[in-house]
Formats: sequence, C-alpha cells, structure tokens
Amino acid sequence: MFRVLLWLYFITFVNVVAAAPTLVKVRALADVLIEKKYTSPATAVAINRSQISAEISARIVRIEVQVGDVVKAGEALVKLDCRSYENALSRSEAALESLQAQVQLAQQQLRRAQTLQTAGNLSEDIRDQRVADFDIARANLKGQVALVSDARLLTERCSITAPYRATITARLAGEGTLATPGLPLLEIAGLEAVELVAQIPVDLIESVKRSKSLVFVTQNKLLDVSIRNYASVINAATGNREIRLRTPGVLVPGSSGRLEWYSQPLLPASLLTRRDGVLGVFIVKPAGEKNLAQFVPVEDALEGRPAPVTLPVTTQIIVEGRHNLAPNDEISMVTDF
Repeated sequence: MFRVLLWLYFITFVNVVAAAPTLVKVRALADVLIEKKYTSPATAVAINRSQISAEISARIVRIEVQVGDVVKAGEALVKLDCRSYENALSRSEAALESLQAQVQLAQQQLRRAQTLQTAGNLSEDIRDQRVADFDIARANLKGQVALVSDARLLTERCSITAPYRATITARLAGEGTLATPGLPLLEIAGLEAVELVAQIPVDLIESVKRSKSLVFVTQNKLLDVSIRNYASVINAATGNREIRLRTPGVLVPGSSGRLEWYSQPLLPASLLTRRDGVLGVFIVKPAGEKNLAQFVPVEDALEGRPAPVTLPVTTQIIVEGRHNLAPNDEISMVTDF
C-alpha cells in the first residue's frame, strides 16, 4: 500500500511540475525600442540672391550702403546722376501743357463750328475739319501723357532701391563709375526667405523620409525642420542627394550646422527569436486568468540586425526566459529573476 501511495504522489508531482507556467521577464515595447541617430552637414542659404544693376545709363553719385548692412524693402541703395533725365522730364511736361492748350483750343473751335453749322452759316467741310483737328489734338495729348510717364519712370530709376529685406554681400562698383543697364553694382542676399540645404548619402534618404524628428543644430540652438523637396539627381562625385528644408525659426544666410535625425524605432536584434525558420518576437497574450506566450513574426527581419515592428508600444515583450518557449506556452511574469 505504501508503494502505491508513493507512486500516486510521484505521478501527481510530475504533472504539477510539467504544468507549471514558465517564468519570464517582460517589458513594454516602448521601453526596449531603439533609435539610431544620424547627422549630416547643413547650411542656411537665401532663396533670393540678387545682383542689383542699373536700368539707365548714368554716373554713380553715391552708394548708400556698405557690405554687411541690412536694408529694408524700398530702402535706397545707389544714387545716380539724374540731371539729364530730370531735364527730359521737364521738357516732356512742358510739351504736355502745350498739347493740353491745343486740345482746349480745338474743342472751343469745334463748338463754335457746330453752332455756326446749325445756324446754316458754316459749311459741313469746315465743321468736319474742326472735328479732325480736335481728334488729332486729343491723340497727340494721349501720346505725350505716355512720354511723360516714361520720363518720370526714368527719373525714378535714378535711385536704386532694395527689392526686399536683405543684407549687402558685395559692392561691385564704386562712386563715379558710369553705370549702364545690366551692369551689376551690388550683390544682396534676402533675409526673409531662407532655407536649409543638406547633402544626404543615398542609402540614408529613406531614413530621413521616415524620421519623425528632423532638427537643425547651429550655434547651440535646436530648430525643428521639415523637408521641402529632394533633388531628383544624385551627385556623381559624392554619391549624395541634396534635400531642401524649411524651419519656422530664424536663420541667417550662410550659417552652418548639422542636420540630425533618428531612424524609425527598431526592435533590438537580441530580442528576436527564431521559430520554424521564422524570426519574430514573443509577446504576452492574456487568456482569461492565464497568460500565454504568443509568437509574432517580424517581417523583413534579418539575423543580428535591429528590425522595425508595427506592434503597439504598450505591447508586453518577453525579454528573458523566451529561449525554450513554444507558442501558446503558459507563462508567469516576474519583474526580475
């Protein structure tokens, strides 16, 4: 009888041991994901860079700015000798006054002719001549108005102004120089429209596209940036592609720094487990009052390399005690072994 009882006890003990849950240690996916940091040199460039030229032929009287000055839109940059253009404007305005008087006279003559013709004291031929004289005078006046407008525009061009808020980067001519149309006098760089240019190795372009945090680091400042576009060609000499980026922060043209970004969050290679020839990860699967080990394959995973996962970041990942697990094994979670 004693042997029978001992045998029954042994069988019960073995079943209990066999059915005991496997002890495992778990962590939230958010706590184990890793990100790789990348950097690339980046430079702030002005979208608007212009060489300021004269639009008329005139001698430079005064250059109002120096290299490094910041100017507002409409601020005077160069003053040209405008005397000949001012004289031309005066002559045009005098001719305009003369034509205005001629139109007034022609109109008065036409009215008298119409009155006399109505009374039968003037022939139609003379009345028609007065109509033609009035029309010719009005046409001449209209042409002269255009000439005055052109002359006034030329005088306005004697003062060369900034097209936008900018900084002066170079003086290309000196006072006393004869400026001619198209001759560059100053070089400016706009301060309102500035963007970043970075050269990215081709094999890192995808990581830049997927990154959720692009940052430009310059002079101990961090500026959030977003991608405006990618160059459609690859630089044959460097193997890089140029990207252009925007930022709501203030950038000074020419300032340099580095673009920083992080890869897509990845599962460490050490947490990948192979089952039936497939790489994946064991997670906790609640089943009533029990917890089971669920094997989740990880697509595109490679042995020994971190892998992207699409699981919720709150997923409980089995980090220790998983090597002898089989799918759907009962587990018991502990905070530490």
